[in-house]
Amino acid sequence: MRYVAAMADKFPEVTPFSKEFGAALGDVMEDRGVSQSAVARAIEKKAGASYVSERVRGLRAVDTDVIAGVAMVANTTPQAIVREVLAKMRGTGATVHELPAPKKPSPAPVKKAASTDRHKGRPG
Repeated sequence: MRYVAAMADKFPEVTPFSKEFGAALGDVMEDRGVSQSAVARAIEKKAGASYVSERVRGLRAVDTDVIAGVAMVANTTPQAIVREVLAKMRGTGATVHELPAPKKPSPAPVKKAASTDRHKGRPG
């Protein structure tokens, strides 16, 4: 447990959605008999299985390379893997709504136009 806590300090925090996605991807890999080391080899990551492990354990967000690697090893398409992951995530409560809202740019200040009163100084 200390190792996981130490590693969590090393990486930026991931959202609950990313953690759930990673966990579901790990379940899909297990269901299909796909190992983390095989995925790492398929996507040519020198970090090996630890690269994939960090993502399925929720320490880092899953990237598309990992999804493509799982698909290559499982002999299917990345789209099929994503569909399986989403099916496993249904009912977990993980939503993208937990992400912080993007900051809206503040509107540019409105400049007042110079007075163009042509009747200035004329009797009304």
